[in-house]
Amino acid sequence: MAYDLRSALEHAIEIEKGGMKAYMDFALKSASTDGKDMFIWLAREEFAHMRLFESMLSAAAGTTSEAFKIPESDIQRFMPRVKKMERTKGGKAEAHDADALRAALKMEVDTRDFYRKQAELADDPKVKEVFKELAEVEEGHRELIQAQLDFVTQTGFWFGMIEFDVEGRA
Repeated sequence: MAYDLRSALEHAIEIEKGGMKAYMDFALKSASTDGKDMFIWLAREEFAHMRLFESMLSAAAGTTSEAFKIPESDIQRFMPRVKKMERTKGGKAEAHDADALRAALKMEVDTRDFYRKQAELADDPKVKEVFKELAEVEEGHRELIQAQLDFVTQTGFWFGMIEFDVEGRA
């Protein structure tokens, strides 16, 4: 069966729209300033992804695909700095913040997996590359959300690294 680029792009647009709406809802409900800021930032990222897919869909309406450029995500510059930062809390996190983070985590994993699958299935090398790069961006979002979830739930982890051990060493 031939790869259906149009359907993949339409589905990707819907995923990004849903993510954008969910992140804005999470931002409105978050009790934490840091949580609000992160969710608003993620909504902006989803909007940029949606616009990229819309332009790809427009190009796909023609007979050939054009070169697509993914704008460098802020996450690619932001992640190394965040991992070195001390943890600070910008407001009181509540139970619904953890629930929102868990829902956001699932959305990012599902989206990342969808993009990875599309990268495998796509025939056009340019389209493959776009889906691969966006899967990496979604993985960066997943890492950021996981770090925030670990912080809110006080698991003792920060970006996958344990902050303390049972002997009390940091």
